[in-house]
Amino acid sequence: MKASKDKTKATTKTVKTTSDVERKPDGTATFKLTIPKENVATAYKKALEEAVKITEIEGFRKGKAPEHRVAERVGKQKLYTQTLQHLLPVVYAKAVNALSLKPITSPRVEPESLEEGQDWHLKVTVAEKPDIRLGDYKKAAAAALTSGKIWVPGKDAQPQTQGAPTDTNASQPQQSTDERISKVFEALLSSIEITPPEMLVEDEVNRQLSRMVQQLEKLNLTVDQYLASLGKTSQELRKEYRQQAERTLKLELILNEIAEDMKVSVADQEVDEMIKAVGDEKLRRSLDTPTERTAIRASLRKRKVIDNLLRM
Repeated sequence: MKASKDKTKATTKTVKTTSDVERKPDGTATFKLTIPKENVATAYKKALEEAVKITEIEGFRKGKAPEHRVAERVGKQKLYTQTLQHLLPVVYAKAVNALSLKPITSPRVEPESLEEGQDWHLKVTVAEKPDIRLGDYKKAAAAALTSGKIWVPGKDAQPQTQGAPTDTNASQPQQSTDERISKVFEALLSSIEITPPEMLVEDEVNRQLSRMVQQLEKLNLTVDQYLASLGKTSQELRKEYRQQAERTLKLELILNEIAEDMKVSVADQEVDEMIKAVGDEKLRRSLDTPTERTAIRASLRKRKVIDNLLRM
């Protein structure tokens, strides 16, 4: 096993990328990646060995079937997919480093040539952080918070939050925290131009649509029935989801950039305290993982940024 691993490390040194990266204004970057046939052969052998261990073929004990029989049963396409799964983490990391890329998304990989006994050629697309010019965002936030309030008939005044500017017009109701946040968000979106990476938008739209389908399945409704109840076509619904996704992503990218500008950070202790505050022990354990802790840290960082903006 160690010898195989060392061999993989040695051959990955020859991974090639094109010298040119196609970059778009929204942060999308595309490049070509060539994986030498020696790398492919090593990874394919490993994928086939793993398949032999779990594939059952009549006349052979599990794990003892000949490799060529297993390859026939599993199929080249699946073995190639597993081969890529072995190769990509290493070769992609090397390519990103060689091209000085700073992706904010997982790569989208499109095979261009996967021929047996030949180098493999892939097209890789990633999203980097787009160019964000914040301008005087603090002034924009402050102006939004001190602008005239809109009276909503029948809506009671909310208690003023700590740190909020005093409203000198006693005849107008005080704004709730949600209202103030909404005004700041609108000001940021209006004053800061940004185009989120297209692949990020597509991924977000697809996630929203998948979530919708799951919810409809629980209600025993089809997508067609749901669309009919709304009086909309699938294209119209997707357009709405796209607008929501673009707005959400723009705001997230802007707030992350402001966090960098404000040098906002979240200590491990703060994440620990957030997890400890959860009452259910099983849920606490599920939150104490690297992935969940990263998500909690991002949420706390965003909350700090919003609190800072509300004090403008």
